[in-house]
Amino acid sequence: MKNHIHVLLGVFCFAIFGETPLFAQTLSTSKLPILLLETNGQVIDFQKITASLKIVDNPAGQDNHPDDTPAYEGQISIRIRGNYSAILPQKPYAIETIGSTGLDTSVALLGMPKEEDWILLAMWNDKSFVRNSLMFDLARKAGQWAPNTRHVEVLLNGQYAGIYVFCEKIKRDGDRVDIAKLTPADNELPNLSGGYIFRHDYGWDFSTDNWHPQNCPDRWLNFEFDYPKAEEITQPQIDYLTGYMDDMEEALFSPNFSDPESGYRAFLDMDSWVDYFLLSELSGNVDAYKKSMFYHKDRDSLLKLGPIWDFDWALKFLGENSFPNGSGWLYTIDPCTQDVLYVPYFKRLMEDSFFQQLVCARWQTLRASHLSNHLIFNYIDSVALIVDDAKDRHFERWECLGYDSGAPELPPYPSTYAGEVEKLKNFLQLRLAWLDKHIQVVACDTATVEPDTELSIELLPNISDGEFVVRAKGIRTGSGKLAAKIYDARGVFLWKTFLANGDNSLDLASLAAGIYFLIVETKEEKLIRKMVLTH
Repeated sequence: MKNHIHVLLGVFCFAIFGETPLFAQTLSTSKLPILLLETNGQVIDFQKITASLKIVDNPAGQDNHPDDTPAYEGQISIRIRGNYSAILPQKPYAIETIGSTGLDTSVALLGMPKEEDWILLAMWNDKSFVRNSLMFDLARKAGQWAPNTRHVEVLLNGQYAGIYVFCEKIKRDGDRVDIAKLTPADNELPNLSGGYIFRHDYGWDFSTDNWHPQNCPDRWLNFEFDYPKAEEITQPQIDYLTGYMDDMEEALFSPNFSDPESGYRAFLDMDSWVDYFLLSELSGNVDAYKKSMFYHKDRDSLLKLGPIWDFDWALKFLGENSFPNGSGWLYTIDPCTQDVLYVPYFKRLMEDSFFQQLVCARWQTLRASHLSNHLIFNYIDSVALIVDDAKDRHFERWECLGYDSGAPELPPYPSTYAGEVEKLKNFLQLRLAWLDKHIQVVACDTATVEPDTELSIELLPNISDGEFVVRAKGIRTGSGKLAAKIYDARGVFLWKTFLANGDNSLDLASLAAGIYFLIVETKEEKLIRKMVLTH
């Protein structure tokens, strides 16, 4: 567990807030972008300080030198971030770019979309330099948003600080988690329904929801607000989100949980939940269902799971969750045995043949493409090539090879970078083979296939004073519902609703008399239904 700090007592002997010892090692040239951080004598701790940042990122094919003309130069605020990772020798940092007025300002850095919040992920606990960037890449290729990354080398106050992964912070933004902006004035539906970002983690500033483990009833799940922030969210917004989670859990753990309309499918965006499940199990991430577990919900939308985050304890042979041979399920672990409770959701979801079918089909699709051994290993090799020039400097600065330096990994402990890469590939090869076999058993062999019914949308009546019924058949989306959009006669979008199989009420009484259109669009077809509102 990450609270097993005693494993590190012999690894380093300086305090969290102490100055890092000076090293004679210098950085004169690099194949990687170079970040030059200057704090003007200030010590970086958990409180923000103002500092300066230069980024040297010459065009492809050119080496970078600390005294080259920077691609970016400006003021930042910086602090140590993380929990367990913050006590390790190489510190992770949170950075905000600051404009000339002293306020946060959005900047496009290292080829990523403009924003103001950034993360420097330390590599002490990932001697392959690939774990987070690999998993983020796989999530993006699966169609889910995940942070963009660049490997960089860092000079802190002129001293070499090693290889880092510079990446985007999980945040509401059109180029990040693209959900509606929620203001303190949005306290009534439909605006009240989104957007939200929250996570299951150490704290509980959100709520206790209604699920308690049977064998540890004095404990409960808890969540933390991410967007809106805890100090900005209103009580109606808290009540809405708490109610949504409670209703979702009630449906999920009810006797009729598999019902497409009254069960969990009325609440969850199944595509994101299936992808999160498969990527978490693939990585063997012991934190997958208990920490850094993000959720987000857009306005008038179902609950999505993700973005994925935090893989420095993943893709490793760990004794703690029985992965000596890349084998074992994470989702079945008794939540009461954990320092932070595992969510029980996937254990319940995997009891439904519909969810099993989604898992089976998605795994087969991904294994034939982005999750093939060949493509995953190609990505790992590409990172190894990118850091080849810098890796020796990093391991000279941070002497962490050849022993258990962080997560309680099982031996052997490679004494070379090539050995670390080979150990990672060995884990993945065993893990992929184990999942191929056991997903077949728990999902594919037990899954039932829904009948192949053609999608049909019928409007009753198409002339009305405001009360319409949309009769739908053949909806087979992962969520059990299908988005339908309402437009006026000029083609102006008005709002979105969700249809389930059967009769769906549609109230247009608040609109002016005229012609409106209901449009349902899938990958295969686009259905348009005309509605005449008479009043």
